[in-house]
Amino acid sequence: MSGHGAEINAQTGTTYTLVGTDNGKVVTLNNGSAITLTLPQTSTETIAAGFQCTIIQLGAGQVTVAKEGSDNLLSKGGNVALTGQYSPATIVKNVAGSPNTYVLMGDLA
Repeated sequence: MSGHGAEINAQTGTTYTLVGTDNGKVVTLNNGSAITLTLPQTSTETIAAGFQCTIIQLGAGQVTVAKEGSDNLLSKGGNVALTGQYSPATIVKNVAGSPNTYVLMGDLA
C-alpha cells in the first residue's frame, strides 16, 4: 500500500530552514559536512502552533538545530545537536507568537 506514511523532504545542503509545509513530514538531512537546521521566526515563515516534524541525520555531517531571533528553543539539557548518523529528533512548535516556542526532543547531544 502507498500513501499511508509521512512524506519525506530530503535535504542535501549544509543549511535548511523549516517551512510550514514541513508539518507532518520527515525531513532528512544528508551531507558529509556540518548541517544547520533553522527554526524560523513568524516574520520569516508562518508556522502554526501544533506544527510537528521529524528530522533524521542521514549523513556524517552533524545536524545542529538553531532558532531565529528571540524565539525559544527548549530541549532536555539544552542539547540541540543530533548525536550522529541516523539519529532522529522531533520538533514541535507549542506556542505561536512573539516569541515562538519550539520543543526539540530525540537523540540529542
